[in-house]
Amino acid sequence: MVASIADRLLAIKASRDQVNESTGRGLVVLKTSVVDAEFDKLDLKMRAQRSTSRMVSMTAYEAGGAAGASLAINPGLGEAQSRTTPKGS
Repeated sequence: MVASIADRLLAIKASRDQVNESTGRGLVVLKTSVVDAEFDKLDLKMRAQRSTSRMVSMTAYEAGGAAGASLAINPGLGEAQSRTTPKGS
């Protein structure tokens, strides 16, 4: 379920990113040194944690994928507005 929802959300994000890039509203990526300096100011230390292995039931995974594929994701404000009727109607 999570994987199929993630795939659909990534597809939606990719289409929105394409629109944002074409309109000149792309995000500016911060350099690592700026981020590191801010972490140092806050005295934050990032560290990696060990990953734990886990067993996954393929039957449950596939059932979740089917449930995720059938989940209706709100298309966003742009499409929702085009489907509404004007208040004067």
